[in-house]
Amino acid sequence: FFFMEKWITRENISSIVKSGMKYFKIKSLDLISLDLDGNDYYLIKKLLEEKIFPKIFILEYNAKFPPPIKFKIKYNSNHQWEQDDYFGSSIETLNELLSSYGYKLICCNSHTGANCFFINHKYKNLFKDIPNQIEKIYSPPRYFSSKSMMHKKSVKLIKEILT
Repeated sequence: FFFMEKWITRENISSIVKSGMKYFKIKSLDLISLDLDGNDYYLIKKLLEEKIFPKIFILEYNAKFPPPIKFKIKYNSNHQWEQDDYFGSSIETLNELLSSYGYKLICCNSHTGANCFFINHKYKNLFKDIPNQIEKIYSPPRYFSSKSMMHKKSVKLIKEILT
């Protein structure tokens, strides 16, 4: 059993993943699932830059921003989600990043509109029936069925969009 309790940042994510791989004596990963309500884009980018290419990525996206809108929060190593709409990145932004590394968007979690699934290009022939248009894959936000449970609106988000 292997367990690490660490605050994950762009600066340490590669070493954390590599030490886990070393512990298990593996050279590649099948799956990376990341849902941190914040710096997810920057952490995935760092892993890709470090040539960590799993077969599948499951990533949270900010479904408030439908394609073709590009959005990502500013990197802040101390970011903590305040249960509002200031988090993560749009699916368009994630798709642009991952497709530049040979990944294909294959689906979104239609129940919540919160998670998207990318497969390594080596497996794209297994998903020939998936449309290439991101608009046909994107799912809008359905985080909760009750209005009282939706993410509160953030002034920080509006300020960032305007700058």
